[in-house]
Amino acid sequence: MNFQNHEPFFVLLVGIIIGVIIGRFVTSRPLFRKGFLEAKLISEYENWATSLSVSTFRTLVWAVGDFSCRAPSLFLVIDGELDITKARENYIFRRALLALQTIAAIGSGEDVSLAEFKNRVWSLSEEFREGAEHSENTR
Repeated sequence: MNFQNHEPFFVLLVGIIIGVIIGRFVTSRPLFRKGFLEAKLISEYENWATSLSVSTFRTLVWAVGDFSCRAPSLFLVIDGELDITKARENYIFRRALLALQTIAAIGSGEDVSLAEFKNRVWSLSEEFREGAEHSENTR
């Protein structure tokens, strides 16, 4: 693998890890110093990271982990192995979709707090819990 082509990514990753290690989870201040990423990034696909706050980074890490655990359910729909109508009734599918939507929002420059993301997850859990209770009561 040619790492020279991926150097900006690795610089970004190392910067994020260092920021985490030194405990910069304080506020919504920028994760990187102004100008640092602009000098390291090579494409418009990486520009979203220049305004990434510490708070939003925490949300991004959580959402990526959440998505990676549940992604197979989305892949089943994409591959045509699971009907989208049935998938929408599946909690794991909906959690994967929520995580993916959150990642996309962050990539589009939206500042999504971890508390906001957890509230969305909680609301989804409640929706499915209430649906399960309703199903049991109608039997």
